[in-house]
Amino acid sequence: MAAYDEGRTLQIGGGLLFFKQTGTAGFVYFGPTESVTVTVANEWIEHKSTEGCVSLVDKKISVGKTADISIGSTTINPSSLARAFQGTIEEDNQLEVTAEPVITTAVTPGFIYEYGYLGATEVIVQDDTDTITYVLDVDYELIAKAGYIIPIVGGAITDGDILHLAVTAPEFDGAIVSAMKLDQLSGEMKLVTNSNTGNDYEYHFKNVDISQDGELSLKGSSEFAIISYAGSITIDSTTAASSLSQFFDIKSIPSSECASAIVQ
Repeated sequence: MAAYDEGRTLQIGGGLLFFKQTGTAGFVYFGPTESVTVTVANEWIEHKSTEGCVSLVDKKISVGKTADISIGSTTINPSSLARAFQGTIEEDNQLEVTAEPVITTAVTPGFIYEYGYLGATEVIVQDDTDTITYVLDVDYELIAKAGYIIPIVGGAITDGDILHLAVTAPEFDGAIVSAMKLDQLSGEMKLVTNSNTGNDYEYHFKNVDISQDGELSLKGSSEFAIISYAGSITIDSTTAASSLSQFFDIKSIPSSECASAIVQ
C-alpha cells in the first residue's frame, strides 16, 4: 500500500523574489513578497507483516517526494499582472506630440474610435474639409486617458463622416499585458529573505510551476491588494541527483539591512 507522511511546512516569510522563466536568458526581479510557504512530503510503499497477532509495518520504501509552494505579493504593476494572468508583457511607449494630425475611418454616432494617443491634453476635431470645428460634449465625447473619441447621437457628426483630429499629448511609458497566453509560469525561482533579527537565507527553487490563486482586487479601500500564487516544486533534471537537491537549496547569507530592488 502507498501512504503519505504528514509532511513539513516551511513558513519562510518576506523577502525579494527573482524568477527565471523557462527558455529565457536569466533571472529578473519578480517583486517583494510578505509570505512564502513551502510544504513537502514523502510518499511511501508500506508492507505489513501478518506473522504476529497484530499486522505491523515491517518495510517502508520511499517512492516519491512532493513539494508545494504558495506566494503572496503586494506589488501591483504591469509585470505582476502579466504573471498573475499567465500572460506576456511588451512596452507601449508614447512620444510627446503637438497638434498631431489624425484621420479617422468613417464614423457612426454612439461608437468609440481610438485615435492612437493616451492622455491627450488637447484634441481639436474637424470635418474632412477642415472647415467645421465640432464642439466637445455637444458633437462628441472624449475619453482622453484611453484615447477614445465618441460621436454623440444627435450631434453635428453624422453616420459615415470622416474626422480630422489635431492631437496634443504627453510622453508616456506604458505596457500591454496579453493575458492567458501561457498555461502556467514555469522556471526557477530565488528568494532572498529580509530579516531584522536572525539569519538571512537564499532559497533556490529549481523547477517551479505556479499560477495565480484566488481572487484579485486591483483597487480597494479597505486593504492592500495581494496577488497570491500557488504551485508545485518538481524535480529539476538538469541538477545531478548525486550532488545538490533536485528540488531546492537553502543557503545562509550575511544579514544586513532590508534590501530592495527595481521590478522589471
